[in-house]
Amino acid sequence: MKFLINVIFALIWASFQGDFSRFQIILGLVLGFFCFAIAEKIGLGVGPSYTKQLVDIVRYAVFFIAELLRANIRVAIDVLRIKPRISPGILAIPLEILDPWQKILLANSITLTPGTLSIDFSKDEQTLFVHFMYLDKPPEKLIAEIKLGFEARIIELKEGQSK
Repeated sequence: MKFLINVIFALIWASFQGDFSRFQIILGLVLGFFCFAIAEKIGLGVGPSYTKQLVDIVRYAVFFIAELLRANIRVAIDVLRIKPRISPGILAIPLEILDPWQKILLANSITLTPGTLSIDFSKDEQTLFVHFMYLDKPPEKLIAEIKLGFEARIIELKEGQSK
């Protein structure tokens, strides 16, 4: 609901400017975001979840894009090598997340990152099986990278939503 209000604010801003260009719409969204942030700081009862959740979403998107670029570069370099250094394997990742949408986001984020593929969940849905193209690190380290990277940030998204 708050995002819709922010979009309406952006459209009102653009109409006051007499310019519905992308720049004015984005500027209106940013100004609306700062209005919500100020209202939350001075305690006008709008609740802190909107700005925190938006910041968490942006942080997750930046993290995901960085991981995507890093993985693409690694796979591209390996493909161009005369003798690839592929060492595939499957690991079981124990999960802390409970919500189905979080599990889907985690599985899809892993699958969209080159070099990894989410295979399936265990019957109790508390373990995700992931195929790694490169098992060149100890399994515990690869599991920790998933848990501290993707899973921890997805948990942050949920915490920002519930506040």
